[in-house]
Amino acid sequence: MRETDAERIATGNEAALRFRLRAEGIADLPDHAALRRFAAAQPERFQAALLAFAGLGQKPPAVPQGAAEVASWPVAQLAEALAVVLLEADLRPDDRLLLAGPDRWPWLAARTQGIAVIVADAATPASLRAVAAAARASAIAAPPAWLEAAGLAAPGPPGFARLAENS
Repeated sequence: MRETDAERIATGNEAALRFRLRAEGIADLPDHAALRRFAAAQPERFQAALLAFAGLGQKPPAVPQGAAEVASWPVAQLAEALAVVLLEADLRPDDRLLLAGPDRWPWLAARTQGIAVIVADAATPASLRAVAAAARASAIAAPPAWLEAAGLAAPGPPGFARLAENS
């Protein structure tokens, strides 16, 4: 069964974060625009809240095994990466993210959430769909031109596509 966009938004990571912020008395943010305003106006509070939401609330954040690549990232960089991974791409622990092309940031931060990140160094734009299918990927992070060449729609952050047939 496939969720509609409205269902995915209502049950997604961003909605859960906004609920948590309201429940903890940090901020009452009724929608995406309010969350963006909060993040811009109070970046340190937003970063702390996002890291806590991601289970990395310690300063410096404790990074789980398997995510060593991000251990050296400054807190602000990690929070920015998690905002893309969790809030824009709405990745969850059961996702399998195929990472193709030269860009690793922000996608390696997904490993801090237990998301399987499959690095496909040998992938090409022409092989992207086949590599994703072989990896049983539910999402792909690749250069936008690669996604376009593979005929993959890319709603969400640039260079990201969710694979409906594998989600």
